[in-house]
Amino acid sequence: MIGRLAWRRPSGQPAPPFGDHPAQLEAWPPAPGQKCSFPPATGFRYDSTVSTQEPNARVVAFSRSALGTLEIIGLVVISLATLVAAGQEVLKMVVAREVTLADLLLLFIYLEVLAMVGVYLESGALPIRMPLYIAMVALARHLILDLKHLGPWDIIATSTGVLIIAIAVLAIRFGHIRYPYALSKGDEQSEHKVQ
Repeated sequence: MIGRLAWRRPSGQPAPPFGDHPAQLEAWPPAPGQKCSFPPATGFRYDSTVSTQEPNARVVAFSRSALGTLEIIGLVVISLATLVAAGQEVLKMVVAREVTLADLLLLFIYLEVLAMVGVYLESGALPIRMPLYIAMVALARHLILDLKHLGPWDIIATSTGVLIIAIAVLAIRFGHIRYPYALSKGDEQSEHKVQ
């Protein structure tokens, strides 16, 4: 609760017989011969003394624990799905008795996903460059697999996409080296950093 509205009776006036309720008469006691009726709600002001600015430590601890557990479950699901997909790809290569460059690139993508999960588990950091590497390999694999079916503009567009991602990786690396992150007050305790 951030704060509470509180009704304050003007000092020196007696309390109304029905209590300090926000919907009371503006002036108490009523003038002689005047009937008691409830006016529109007036006389309210923000009471900052009731405000609780500090979060409940137990709620914060439970939330962190629950989110940490959900992260671990999600990472385990991603890892298992990646291992199953890699196993299926290896099985296809064994059955076909043939290994192509597209198969190797797909296995490389699976390894990059597993490496990304490992980095996240080890450091608690979200590696931004790794998904970009995966996207570059996926576009290269797309070019290799569908080269016969792609038109010249499709090839140019896909190649331009790889080039743009490569430039983005270089820009991110340059930014991290030239303009490193300044440690703020909460960075020592923060579990989620961006690399």
